[in-house]
Amino acid sequence: METNMTTKTEEARARVPAVAVALGASARAWVTGTIEIGRAVAGHGREIAGETGEHLRATARAKGARELAELQLGFAQHRLEMTATYARELIELARSGSEQVIAPLGGLLTDKATGGTREETRSCQITEGVEQ
Repeated sequence: METNMTTKTEEARARVPAVAVALGASARAWVTGTIEIGRAVAGHGREIAGETGEHLRATARAKGARELAELQLGFAQHRLEMTATYARELIELARSGSEQVIAPLGGLLTDKATGGTREETRSCQITEGVEQ
C-alpha cells in the first residue's frame, strides 16, 4: 500500500513541470484573447462614434421632416445590422480564444487518460476520423 502511494506521489511530481507549462500557455492565451476582444470592442466604439458624428451632421442639414425621418430610419437600420455583425465577430473571438485557453490543459487530460504523448493522441484522433 505504501509503495503504491509512493509511486503515485512520484508520478504526480513528475507531471508538475508539464502542468506548469500548460498553465502558463493557458494564461498567455487568455491574456492574448482578452486583448484581442478589447481591441475589437474599441474599434467598434471608434466606428460607432464616427458614424454617429456623421449622422448628427446630416441630421442638422436635413431640409424637412421627411428627410429627417429617412435619416433616422436609415441610421437605426444600419446600426442594427452592424450590431449583429459586431456580435458575431466578438462571439467568434471569444470561441477561438476559449479554445486556445483550454487546449494546453486539455492536452494534459488527454495525455493522462491515454497514457501517451500529446502527439500520439493527436495522431490517433486524426486517423480515427479518416476512412481507410
